[in-house]
Amino acid sequence: METIIKNFHVQIDSEEILKRLHLDKKKGVEYVHELVELANSITTPEALYGVAYINSVQPSKVFINKITFSSHVLSENLRNVGRVFPYIVTIGKELEAISTTFKLLKQYCLEEIGNITLRETVKYLSDYLKSEYKTKQTIMHEPRQTTRLANNGAKTVIFTLWRCREISWC
Repeated sequence: METIIKNFHVQIDSEEILKRLHLDKKKGVEYVHELVELANSITTPEALYGVAYINSVQPSKVFINKITFSSHVLSENLRNVGRVFPYIVTIGKELEAISTTFKLLKQYCLEEIGNITLRETVKYLSDYLKSEYKTKQTIMHEPRQTTRLANNGAKTVIFTLWRCREISWC
């Protein structure tokens, strides 16, 4: 069964953005503070997750709900694990839609703000799963980085893990 988590907020700090973009606080970067405030006010973080069980782990393959994942890294991470939580997170469409109204440098800043907001949303989900399922640790594995999938990408595999073709997510 899939669970949607809505109505939570992640707060991004301007100082973190300035540091990540290697911008000097003293050299006219007030616009960064304004963009962070804008992003904090319009993003709508949400998470969708499910519970799936590991059938077996081999040196470079993992079988989850009878679906094969070919990845040495994933097999190492899941060696002593019995269940996983496939997930999808979003921060909504608003930030991307509004970024096109800005000049290139501000668009880049908004993109980085969006990336950090997305990471904070994943962190929120990780903390939620630890609390909800009484786990001590979670490893948030991103399939696009280290896993070659037998299907047409992570989205298809996640939906297959959930045994559905379409999820209604408004």
